[in-house]
Amino acid sequence: FQKEALYEICKTQGIRWHEDASNRDARFKRNRLRQLISAKGSDPKSPFNADSLLRVCDSMQGHREFINQAVGRHLADNAKFDTALGTVELAAAAGKRGFPQWAANAAVRERVLADAVGWVNCKGHPPELAHLQQFSKALDSYYKQPGVAMSVSAAGVTAIPPSSRHGWLFCRQAPRMAEIEPCEALALGSSVVWDKRLVVSVSWPRSQPVGSVTWSVYSLDDAMRRWHGPISDHRNRLKLARKRLEPRMVQVTLPVVCIRIAGAGEAQTYPVLALGHTIESAPDGAVPAGIDVAVRALGKLASANEIVR
Repeated sequence: FQKEALYEICKTQGIRWHEDASNRDARFKRNRLRQLISAKGSDPKSPFNADSLLRVCDSMQGHREFINQAVGRHLADNAKFDTALGTVELAAAAGKRGFPQWAANAAVRERVLADAVGWVNCKGHPPELAHLQQFSKALDSYYKQPGVAMSVSAAGVTAIPPSSRHGWLFCRQAPRMAEIEPCEALALGSSVVWDKRLVVSVSWPRSQPVGSVTWSVYSLDDAMRRWHGPISDHRNRLKLARKRLEPRMVQVTLPVVCIRIAGAGEAQTYPVLALGHTIESAPDGAVPAGIDVAVRALGKLASANEIVR
């Protein structure tokens, strides 16, 4: 809408017009541009002609909508959002142009990366273009210089290069020591947002008395200092059973859930979930049967304009 049209709409609708006094302050670049357009807007030969600028804006909106549609297709065909781990995997196989389909076009690549990064870090604000460029540079190095495969971290997210087991894997950046605060003494049947990105919940069978049972959730680093033996044994059993273990850089971002049982004697605590798998090392009958642990990522896809430039 041009300003004159907005004036007229307010007038016909009986809406009082309010003009922000800062709009006339020439110290702001936006106001200097407005003044230039106002002075040259009626000149058909001026690059600041109002009608010409509106046509450019319409064209840009059309391009944006086209890119949005392309991004949606590429995410549907090439992205795997793991809600239990809070990770995103993007296809790595190179196409005819030497890059995966989603990375062949610079504008589409930027948006796909923005969606992957924003979904993983759950920051509540869009990723910065400078951070996206770091990931894009890692892609260029990987496909243009065979043999160069290095992980890169930015915006609280780590991109792990492809392997025989996965494509480009985006996970939370490895936490610093004591960065993630534990959530302790929670009632069975409750849920909690851990690390501002994962919803962890523990449920139980209604027939089971739970007044003396609570649960807590810790980072792997914190839990290893407390229960190194049970978690190490758990890792070894998973390997022997040939169960899928995530890369180490993903493992350190996952929660460890413990059950605390207060009986007649000293209270006992047992890890029941670690490394993305249920632990079955507690003594028989020590942990109430039927307890179920669920983890769900809070990640949401960014909107069309959510990139900070």
